[in-house]
Amino acid sequence: MNRLFHMLHALYPRERTLAIAATAVFLLAGVARTALAIQTHSAWIPVAAGSYREGVVGQPIALNPILSANPADQDLSMLIYSRLTDFTTTIEADAESHTYTVKLAEDLTWEDGAPLTSDDVAFTVKMIQDPDVHSPLAASWRGVVAERVSELQVTFTLPSPFSFFHETLARLPVIPSHIFGTIPPANLYLSSYNLEPVGSGPYRVAGYDKRRDGFITEYHLIPNERHRGAPPFIQDFYFRFFPDGNALQDAFRLRRVDGFGLSLPPSSGAPTFAASVTERIPMPRSYTIFMNQTAKPSLKDRNFRRALSESIDRDRIIRDAFGDEGTPTASPWLAGNEAPPPYDPAVAREALAAAKVDDKGLTLAVPQIPALQKTAELIKNDWNAVGIAPVNIVTAPPNDFADTVVRGRNYELLLFGNTLENPDDLFPFWHSAERLAPGLNLSLYQNAEVDRLLEMNRQTGDAEKRAKNLERIAAQISEDHPAAFLFSLPYLYIHRDTLEGLKLPMIVTPADRFQNIAEWNVARVRVLQ
Repeated sequence: MNRLFHMLHALYPRERTLAIAATAVFLLAGVARTALAIQTHSAWIPVAAGSYREGVVGQPIALNPILSANPADQDLSMLIYSRLTDFTTTIEADAESHTYTVKLAEDLTWEDGAPLTSDDVAFTVKMIQDPDVHSPLAASWRGVVAERVSELQVTFTLPSPFSFFHETLARLPVIPSHIFGTIPPANLYLSSYNLEPVGSGPYRVAGYDKRRDGFITEYHLIPNERHRGAPPFIQDFYFRFFPDGNALQDAFRLRRVDGFGLSLPPSSGAPTFAASVTERIPMPRSYTIFMNQTAKPSLKDRNFRRALSESIDRDRIIRDAFGDEGTPTASPWLAGNEAPPPYDPAVAREALAAAKVDDKGLTLAVPQIPALQKTAELIKNDWNAVGIAPVNIVTAPPNDFADTVVRGRNYELLLFGNTLENPDDLFPFWHSAERLAPGLNLSLYQNAEVDRLLEMNRQTGDAEKRAKNLERIAAQISEDHPAAFLFSLPYLYIHRDTLEGLKLPMIVTPADRFQNIAEWNVARVRVLQ
């Protein structure tokens, strides 16, 4: 070092400056080349660390996936309980798709160490089917017989062939028989395990906090070390609960939560926040006006029904009621949906003129959800503009609406949203056998050819044949005009830009946003490849 110092001092000042500059350039070039090499031959990978706070409107009531349709319960249950296909090794169907044999992985356990076996699977189905349980999953399991073959094997025998049963199995949450097996089915709701659950999912409950008035403010989840799947990266997952959407969005703005979802986009469009990302996740759901021809003689006239559909400006509804977050629909089959023809009230007036009805007055039933009530008002204005009047709008709170209006078919026109558990299975919504509750044929539609095609569609596993059947089904239903198809809406999920790992091409329910929760991550390190 001394020798280099003496050499520099032996140089003239200009030579010394040039030498120092050249050395600095050489060193900087080396640093740059090293940095480039690291960047080229390395990658950021997620690591097990960090926390995440999910904001939810509402309250958990029963963290039991076969009991509750409450969104807060479903969100938590998605992380705490596994679905059947999370721990199966094989699923085999017989040639007629009538009996399915499922084999479980070995050495499965619940988070408390108790073994998870085929007994738990059969018990879960039995509880779902028990009328005293009132499970929201009961319709999907009607007539299915689940039988234990061995500790690791269970069979499902269907009342008739059903080619979509693989999807039904994939959505079956399994609950522990050693926890709930001694409780009378009617008393399942009373179990303390509905707030302190024992599951087999990627997370388990570490604790929860509530105010003195009973309002639960937070659930804290940590990784379940006995979960069969890949361990989640996020080490502390919190659910924080709020009384309404405004309080939740204020908390996000103040960085007290890291993510939240919106089932219905607001009329102002997706809210914007600093350093955040908005995911628009497709859902197989559509909003429709169902026409009950048995409740109003004028609705028996096909041209009148056509006029009701043709006179609706769907683009304006999506713009004014949902902030341009939606897609107009013209078909019951969303995968084959084509954009409706451009809005033209003259076409509706022609259909109305061809209708042989004297009484053009109608009553439209809609749940008390602000966005849907606004939709109803816009539709009323469209109908009035072409001469369909008077139009009365009746509303009820969502829970009362489902029980008193929908189940009893107590409406002339019904504005309602349907979600297709299997997007290619239209049977529950359009087969004549589903006209009465608990069926979902809300137009009380009857067409023998459509019934035949719907039945064929459930019996074939051939994707090409199924698509052709669906095209014919959709064309016939659209030709009959039993309903006015309006729009489909995405699910909006807003989160901090530090979150990565979401892979959500489509979800059936809002809770499905957590279906790849193990891949969510908020901490990453760079490693050489």
